[in-house]
Amino acid sequence: MIVASLISIISGAFDSKVEELRKGRSRVLETDHTLVLGWSRKVFSLVNELSIANQSRGKSAIVILANMDKVEMEDAVRAQVPDTGPRRSSAAPAIR
Repeated sequence: MIVASLISIISGAFDSKVEELRKGRSRVLETDHTLVLGWSRKVFSLVNELSIANQSRGKSAIVILANMDKVEMEDAVRAQVPDTGPRRSSAAPAIR
C-alpha cells in the first residue's frame, strides 16, 4: 500500500512537470536564436521569411514570446507556415 502511494505521488508530480513544460512554462534553452515579441497575423509571414533567411545557418531557432498558450501558437504556426527545412520553432507564453 505504501509503495503504491509513493508511485502515485511520483507519477502525479512527473505528469504535472511534463504538462508545465508542454505549455511553455520553462526557460528558453535555445542559443543563437531569433526572438519575436508579440503575436499578430504578421507572425506567420515573419516566421516564413526568417526561416528562408536562415537556411544557410543549418539548424536555426525562432522563439515567439506572446500572451497566448504555447500549444495554440505552435499549432497556428505549423498550419500557416510551410515546412522550410530543419528549423526549430518554439513559442513561449509571456510571464504575467
